[in-house]
Amino acid sequence: SAAEYIRDDGSKKVFEGLYCQYGEKGEQFAKVTPEGEITILKETQPYFINVRDDKVYYADGKDDFRLYTMDIDGSNDKPMTEISTYYVSLWGDHIYFSDPKNDYHLCRMPIDGGDYEVISDNNCQYLNVDENYVYFTNFSQGGTIYRCGHDGSDPVMMNREQSMYLNLYENYIYYSAWDMTGKNENDKRLTRLDLRTGATETLNDCQSGDVNIYNNKVYYTDWDNNTIRRMDPDGGNDELYNENYGTYINIAGGKMFCIHYADDTKEISLGISNLEREDEQNGNN
Repeated sequence: SAAEYIRDDGSKKVFEGLYCQYGEKGEQFAKVTPEGEITILKETQPYFINVRDDKVYYADGKDDFRLYTMDIDGSNDKPMTEISTYYVSLWGDHIYFSDPKNDYHLCRMPIDGGDYEVISDNNCQYLNVDENYVYFTNFSQGGTIYRCGHDGSDPVMMNREQSMYLNLYENYIYYSAWDMTGKNENDKRLTRLDLRTGATETLNDCQSGDVNIYNNKVYYTDWDNNTIRRMDPDGGNDELYNENYGTYINIAGGKMFCIHYADDTKEISLGISNLEREDEQNGNN
């Protein structure tokens, strides 16, 4: 897990640092400055990290995934909920999350704390929030993509296939399309849903997951060949990015974080790639 801290000085956005899991097995919560200075904020495994203004929000993996908040320097670290929280997403004045111990009901709470409310009693995962809607995979309805208002109102089904690893980008949702019947030749293919028309299109021909988008490139895991690949948003220029198998891909601060599995062993390591430096070397703007 990783998140950027970007300050708005009134005239431009200034990248101040990166918050991420750190250590051989991601067992530490770290802050990384643009110069590469690393500060360990806490001995824990943070998940679903979000940064807003001078506050960091995260699910504490060593405290039953309760939602915590801290100042950007690591001080004033304290829990915000008594319940577990997955898929934490901030938008406006609220924090949205799923409650994994209550069938992943969709919840929201004020960003400054207080009581949470259940806004959908469906099984809601892979949350994405924009200015109008909350998008999620609805496993109460076969794993299809749904959207609803910020208060849970007016739920609408968006497609008719099981959809994993949702990633909202411009006017599309990118996802891995799963077929539970075993009859669909496009099982687990990378797919995008046009939010304007409702049309879907398959973008590749391999089983894919861990979808992330950065600098107009779609990064994903190729499960057929155990590699990481990337492509243009429309599926063009699909190419090998990393020949090592990586999962739990997360991109922030111009860096890709993922877990690498060594060959056939169970040993894992944290892989970090500097995407912005690679773009500069390749002459991309």
